[in-house]
Amino acid sequence: MKPEFQARAHKNETLVLNTLQRVTGKAVAEIMEVSETTVSRFKNGELKEWAAFLAALGLKIVPQHHVCRNPKQMEALLYFAKIGMRNIENADQLGEDEPE
Repeated sequence: MKPEFQARAHKNETLVLNTLQRVTGKAVAEIMEVSETTVSRFKNGELKEWAAFLAALGLKIVPQHHVCRNPKQMEALLYFAKIGMRNIENADQLGEDEPE
């Protein structure tokens, strides 16, 4: 695998392995309706290749509760928040119509 994708592939694999420790192979097997042996084989055999495959596609694995945001939109929001907060010195001023 090309070096520029190795780090992403490793992160993908690490996230899956760390999550599997918390969730357990048994729980995953039940959800997938396969044997624990199948999950174990995947973990110990195919996972590294799948992690690399996803990295090569430009994809990354993230927990389902994470929300992806457009960096340009976030920069715009941050810009306007900074302008709005420029004259705020304490929390009491947030409830006032105009800062002093």
